[in-house]
Amino acid sequence: MGRRGIAAILAVILAAALLVGGCGGSGTETVTKAQFTKQANAICEKGDKERKAKFKAVNVPKPEGSGGWTNPEMEKVVLDIFVGPYNEMIDELKDVGLPEGEEEKAEAIFEAMEDGVEKVENDPIAALSGTELFKEANKLNIEYGLTGCVL
Repeated sequence: MGRRGIAAILAVILAAALLVGGCGGSGTETVTKAQFTKQANAICEKGDKERKAKFKAVNVPKPEGSGGWTNPEMEKVVLDIFVGPYNEMIDELKDVGLPEGEEEKAEAIFEAMEDGVEKVENDPIAALSGTELFKEANKLNIEYGLTGCVL
């Protein structure tokens, strides 16, 4: 076989490798349930610590005579400290990949978490009174073993 024949074979092999390598990696990768649970809990625990630290930084009494926090100020704090970072956390969870054979359960968890965020966006003050807005997400997280993701 001449150089041209070897070059042609190498070109075909390289093209095939590029085609195979180009498949996947589009957010549909799978992991085991154990891998997903471990990574998801770590992501959620990190996000929770960050949100608590940010909230603690702004959770200081207003100066004497200022009348305390207004609802618009409290709404802004909730939206700034909770919504953006929580959405980023959901994106990180999705990047882990879907647990093999349990993709629907993971998608339901993501959807419930996103629904909770939407409820907070619609009524930020309600988020200050508890975790009721995340009742479904918390239920699904507990059932799946994502205890670090429970609010």
